Amino acid sequence: NNIQLENLIKDYRKCNDELVAIIKENDLNKNLLENVKGKISSFSNRLGQLNNQNNSIKINLNKIINIFLPKQKKLDELKNALKENYQNNQNESLSNINKDFEGVDIELENLLKRRDMLLEEKNQTQLNKERISNEQKVISIKEKNLDQSVEDLAKSHTEWTLKRDNFQKDLLKLEKKKKILEKDLGI
Repeated sequence: NNIQLENLIKDYRKCNDELVAIIKENDLNKNLLENVKGKISSFSNRLGQLNNQNNSIKINLNKIINIFLPKQKKLDELKNALKENYQNNQNESLSNINKDFEGVDIELENLLKRRDMLLEEKNQTQLNKERISNEQKVISIKEKNLDQSVEDLAKSHTEWTLKRDNFQKDLLKLEKKKKILEKDLGI
């Protein structure tokens, strides 16, 4: 009987230890459950806030979409109109540009002719200046030569005048001698 009692006590202690362990585990689980409930509550509140923000964002987004869609349609219409205008203007512009280029080509040709004519006039003027400068140099040389010739002529004239005067004196002397000789000869 003692053994049975001891076994019973052992079983009781064992059950008691297990019960204490279960109670501790249960308390621990209750604490964990409370923590999880608190977190769930916190997350539920946060989720509610996020849902409210999401709903507010959806409302604002719908407002923006309602404002944007008509403007987008207008924008698309404007893009199409611009595309058509661009294509029409391209054709017109190419035509106008070609006309402008034709006019510019003619004007450029006229300007080139005018430039060539002016260059020719400039060259001709330069040639005329050089010719006149050369003629002036030639005239200057001729003037110097003429001055020298006049000086030489003046010297020659002076020498000739002196010689003539000397010849006339000599002629007079000879005339006198002739008369004296004729007298002496009796002629």
